[in-house]
Amino acid sequence: MPSGGPSLARDSGVIEAACTLLNQSQSTQIKQLCGVVCASLIAMLLKNNERKKLAIESGVIDALLNLLITYPLDNISMSHIWAIFIFTYSSSNEIRLLLISKNTFKALFRLFDHPNVFIVNRAVVSISNILLAGIDTTLASQPHPHFAYVQGCDGIQKLFALFQKNLSQCSRNFCVICICSLIRAKELPNEVK
Repeated sequence: MPSGGPSLARDSGVIEAACTLLNQSQSTQIKQLCGVVCASLIAMLLKNNERKKLAIESGVIDALLNLLITYPLDNISMSHIWAIFIFTYSSSNEIRLLLISKNTFKALFRLFDHPNVFIVNRAVVSISNILLAGIDTTLASQPHPHFAYVQGCDGIQKLFALFQKNLSQCSRNFCVICICSLIRAKELPNEVK
């Protein structure tokens, strides 16, 4: 039994069931249930780092990321992005570092092409939240500790392109925050000048 007692053991069972459902989300009926599962995850994980860690270790984040990477963009709903966002919101550095290790950036940058501005906004805010991990572990004159992960997804260019789209004030603000966090004391690369 997990260390949190009966409540966490129950949550563990719910998380494992959610992971199974998300991994089997091929039929239309199952896809519809995924929205309900994502809404339940949001309620369960809100501001609870212990449950977030359990969900990550149980494979829920892997299933959600797979969904965000493989579903057609038009099939990705608000409940899907909120389920990812909740992992980044008010999370500890430990949770953020676990998300980085799962290559979360790739799925989030893909959502920059989503037709729904609110989903795009949640994606860029999620990236900003994740980038908070480790920002205070290096000098401002040094690269962000996770610069390579973002650059591996062509992230700086994608952030700059989203900024230039002028999609919303939220996306513009958070693109600037992300770019400044990543670049810090360095000069902007030529492709974003």
